[in-house]
Amino acid sequence: MNSDNRQQEQDEHQQWIVYQKLQTARVKLQNVELKKSGHNKFAGYKYFELSDFLPTVNSIFFELGLAHTLEFSDTMATMYVIDTENGGHAKFT
Repeated sequence: MNSDNRQQEQDEHQQWIVYQKLQTARVKLQNVELKKSGHNKFAGYKYFELSDFLPTVNSIFFELGLAHTLEFSDTMATMYVIDTENGGHAKFT
């Protein structure tokens, strides 16, 4: 096996670790009781604001060794979820 194939396999393995940690983060988040602080008085419904869930997401990511970055262009937003322990990442557009 040449070094290019080994590197590709290593990159794919690191990406799967990121997906595994991200799934763990999703389960942890769904087990937290979040409160909706936003209220649309006209239509009469409540909604989540960033401040309702972002601190919890940040804590879970920190606990699992994850970080994220966001990039914006005129037509697209891209988020990278990065494994801070192993260096792998997953890209979402």
